[in-house]
Amino acid sequence: MKNSKVLLGIGSIILLLILAGGVYFLGRFFSQPASSEHGLAAYLGSKRQSYIEGLSLSASSTDKIIEVILQTEDDIKKIANDYQKIVQVGVLYQRLHEYDLARSRFEQAIQVLPGEGLAYANLAELYVFNFKDFNAAAENYKKAVELDYWKVDNYKSLSDLYRSQFPEKKSEIEGLMLSVLDKSNGNDLAVYTYLMEFFWDEGNLEKALEYDKKAIKVAPDNDYLKQSLQKLQKELAQ
Repeated sequence: MKNSKVLLGIGSIILLLILAGGVYFLGRFFSQPASSEHGLAAYLGSKRQSYIEGLSLSASSTDKIIEVILQTEDDIKKIANDYQKIVQVGVLYQRLHEYDLARSRFEQAIQVLPGEGLAYANLAELYVFNFKDFNAAAENYKKAVELDYWKVDNYKSLSDLYRSQFPEKKSEIEGLMLSVLDKSNGNDLAVYTYLMEFFWDEGNLEKALEYDKKAIKVAPDNDYLKQSLQKLQKELAQ
């Protein structure tokens, strides 16, 4: 009987310790600020001066970006599938040159809405300008073109990548750019102007002139196109 009392006493103590620990844990959990995780806030805060000096940002601009990041991350915790906010915070990380954080957010956005092209386009840009992984960039631009098939900027970005990094793909640029005309109205001027400049840079003056004339039919009062037409005709006559 005595031993039973001892065991009961030990059990009670253990139970009290567990309860006390649970109360302490819950108190710690619910006392955390709602604005952000301590880890992220501390990390960004520790790099604040390097952002200011390395990125030529003002102190107020840096503080505002950090503030928006923390608030947006807090919003994402509340609505985990908020595609626009996930992409937005990825862009802000990219602005601070936090490229790994930016990539993780763009990839998260793709998981949330795999049928949207925006995150693919942002991820492609990150691979082009920051990670210098041009193959990954090309694959992501292709997905952006496939999904947001009416956005001429995605076609231009992929074409620019082919021009700069994949010379063997240059022969595909004309067809790529023209394909957007079959999918959306209102892109004619941008497409024809792009192709005019592309062929001009390539030294194919006949094709450049062809697309300059097509562009002028769309925008007959465009001074840039009229001047380009005169220059091309002059070069061809020499």
